[in-house]
Amino acid sequence: MAADNNIFTIKHNDVLPSRGSLLISEPFLQEAYFQRSVILLVEHNKEGSMSFVLNKQTDLIVNDFFPGLEHTPGIPIYLGGPVAPNKLFFIHSLGELIIPCSMPIGENLYFDGDFEVLKEYIQSGYNITDKVKFLLEYSRWEKDSLKTRLTATPGL
Repeated sequence: MAADNNIFTIKHNDVLPSRGSLLISEPFLQEAYFQRSVILLVEHNKEGSMSFVLNKQTDLIVNDFFPGLEHTPGIPIYLGGPVAPNKLFFIHSLGELIIPCSMPIGENLYFDGDFEVLKEYIQSGYNITDKVKFLLEYSRWEKDSLKTRLTATPGL
């Protein structure tokens, strides 16, 4: 039996991207924002796609930017992508009952919502570890460009 000697061949499935999907970049991708990235699609429709890189933690913490949070445990900020400098977003599993105006993006996963309510929730002493992730900026693809990119770069 002959073994497949090309260990660098990237094999991928044919699952189409959709809201709530995770994309994993190919191991040798050279684009700085997406190199070795795990990406969450928060929107994917005929107009385009919006997503966040989930695994690029910065040295920034939320507590330094919002009065009233300086005495709570440090909340890290992740770099979500190259679009919308100085814009902070959050994804969470708290749901619309706790954070009004949240947009569902998957099972028990939500995008943004009423930040003031979230801030009060944190100030009240509720633990948000593994429940809320803050992201600076986001990633965006125009209509059909993500499909093209996925075809051109298998594994992303």
